[in-house]
Amino acid sequence: MTLQVLQQRLDALMLRDKQRFARRLHGVKKVKNPDAQQAIFQTMAKEIEQAAAQVALREG
Repeated sequence: MTLQVLQQRLDALMLRDKQRFARRLHGVKKVKNPDAQQAIFQTMAKEIEQAAAQVALREG
């Protein structure tokens, strides 16, 4: 999982979630340990998927 992939997924979210995740992704850049970064990316990917599912429920 990379920063760019997660940033692209933000487009499908509600504005509030999009801004919140964008701030969190920006903060991950400060983490120097690549293993820790990947762990954070994996966790955030799951959270982004959940937020996207909520958008789909509201639209559907």
